[in-house]
Amino acid sequence: MRQKGDNVSGRTVGKYMKEIGIRACYRKHRTRTTRDPDFSSRLKNILNRDFQPQRPDAAWCTDITYIWTCRGFVYLASIMDLYSRKNNAWTLGETLETKWILESVENRGM
Repeated sequence: MRQKGDNVSGRTVGKYMKEIGIRACYRKHRTRTTRDPDFSSRLKNILNRDFQPQRPDAAWCTDITYIWTCRGFVYLASIMDLYSRKNNAWTLGETLETKWILESVENRGM
């Protein structure tokens, strides 16, 4: 309506929209949680897809995931022993950074 040159308040537009049975569509705020860096040149595949180690603590798997809370996202970094398939250590953080994995390793005492 403003593009046509009409000077009208938002409340009046809302009343008109209600009369004709339409509603505004609101965009939900999206938080960027994942970045896709190119690790292919720096990392090597030392497991060769052998996810069944023969002894404990021979191979670990780490992951960072996010959990939505009332106060925003919380990031959970965990370490799993591939032999026992149990989580050995975990850390909660407020940002999506690898330092939480490193802290989990330090807390593990290894």
